Amino acid sequence: MLACRFATLGNGIVQRILEYHRFAEECRRLADSLMNPRHKQKLQEMAAAWDMLAIERKRDLDEKKTSEPEHRDRRRTDRQ
Repeated sequence: MLACRFATLGNGIVQRILEYHRFAEECRRLADSLMNPRHKQKLQEMAAAWDMLAIERKRDLDEKKTSEPEHRDRRRTDRQ
């Protein structure tokens, strides 16, 4: 049951990571279409912020994945 919860949680995080990358790409696309340098810079900053958020969530997911087997092993030992 615990492993299923982590798998579901991981899928949600993966979807968010992909969404954050899409937001960043959209900001870059919009920035490329603008003439005003200040507006362009702001959208590039927003893209960088979305990318950073995606990186942080990926790190969170990786940490959860590495701790997941530990939980499964602990459950097996409890049964024996």
